[in-house]
Order: sequence, then C-alpha cells, then structure tokens
Amino acid sequence: MRKKTDLDATLLHSLDFQCYNTYQAIQFLFENDIRNLMNKCQLTHVENNNWLMERAETYIKNYYTTDIKAQEVADVINISPNYFSSLFKQRTGRNFNEYVNVLRVEQAKTLLADTPFKVREVAEQVGYHEYKYFVEVFKKFVGMTPTEYRKWNTTPVK
Repeated sequence: MRKKTDLDATLLHSLDFQCYNTYQAIQFLFENDIRNLMNKCQLTHVENNNWLMERAETYIKNYYTTDIKAQEVADVINISPNYFSSLFKQRTGRNFNEYVNVLRVEQAKTLLADTPFKVREVAEQVGYHEYKYFVEVFKKFVGMTPTEYRKWNTTPVK
C-alpha cells in the first residue's frame, strides 16, 4: 500500500501552465514523469522479486526433507517454473537442486556429529531415499563419505 501511495504522489504534482507554456516544455515534463514512474516501478519489481524469493527460501527450508521439486515451489509462490529458476539462481547463485542438496548435507553433517543414527537413517531423515545417492552427494559437497565424516568429527583431539 505504501508503495502505491508513493507512486501516486509522484504523479500528482500540479502543472504550472505559465512555466510550461509550449508543447516542447509539456512534452519534456511528461517524459520526465514517465522516466520517474518507470524507475519507481523497477524498484517495486525488484522488491517484489525479493519478497517472492524470501517466501520460496522459507518454503524450501521447511520442506527440504521431503521430495520437493522446483515446480512445487514455483506453484506455491505463483510464478512459472522457468521464471522461478531464473530468479532463484540470481538470488542464491545456485540452481534449485544444488541448493536443496546443500541444505540436506548440512543437516546430515549435524546429525552425523550429534546423534547415534546410522548413516542410512540420517540419509532418510534429510530427504534421501537412496543411500548410494546420499553418499555420492555428501562426498561431492564435503569431500569425504558420511562414515568418514563421522569418524573424523568424533575423533578425540590429543
């Protein structure tokens, strides 16, 4: 609402016909108003995109342990999947699947370090239904397997 009011105030200045008494002067004023309006709309568009991506990130953080898809998130924030993918990559620097994998791996690292759950159970808890795929993704991001990570993380310092 505030942005709409700001936009309306930009358009509601009075026109002094004594100063702007030629077609060229009125045209200049009109073009200037159009430029100002376009600039304000662009800011609003960027802010709207930020708001959408914040909603998307919140949704992903709440549901990353499920079988979440980019299409689902795009539907939740009411934009096309292609547009979502583009905005998401711009905001996070990662594609959707990579972002979800990072969230899952970070949670898996915490569970491996702080719980006695088997690696297979940890994989399930963070959203991986295939153990081999979990190990592959974990090793890609961490540089070691989940079992190696657990041993490395629980080795007492001498």
